[in-house]
Amino acid sequence: MQPTAFTLRARFILTITICLLLGPAVSAWPGNEYDPYERDILKGIPVIQVMVDPLEPDAERDGLTNTQLKTDVEVRLRKAGIRVASSGLFPVLRLIVKELKRSASEKCVYALRLELLQEIALVRNRSVSFNAATWEYSYLGEVGADKFSRTVRDNVADMVDHFINAYLEYNPKP
Repeated sequence: MQPTAFTLRARFILTITICLLLGPAVSAWPGNEYDPYERDILKGIPVIQVMVDPLEPDAERDGLTNTQLKTDVEVRLRKAGIRVASSGLFPVLRLIVKELKRSASEKCVYALRLELLQEIALVRNRSVSFNAATWEYSYLGEVGADKFSRTVRDNVADMVDHFINAYLEYNPKP
């Protein structure tokens, strides 16, 4: 079934609304290259901790779990030779999965965000420090509820691969 002009316009408006609501969260879309300054901040990170924000009930009903996503991310990082910590004060690779809308036809609109949180300090006053996202990658998609879990996991894998590529550019394996 071909989408109508109204449906396409509604999707476009929804995408723009999400971009405005998420603000800086939507800085890189699949297929875009990152700013070289974003990649440079990955240099010298010896170990990473993975965190997945709590999922919404609909996502869990569709078969997605925090444990599953965290394991997927950690395994992918380890296979790439990146050390993963279970806890500590390390930079945190944080995954956020939001199911934004579920239509009557069981289509799910969802947003994914992968961000690296690091401690940063003010140049003018190094005693003022805080955690902030120093690298990020976002994705917006739509899929049938029956394929939600598999599609989200595939998208997360792609996002983690983007992170791995950026990380390995500045932290090559010996």
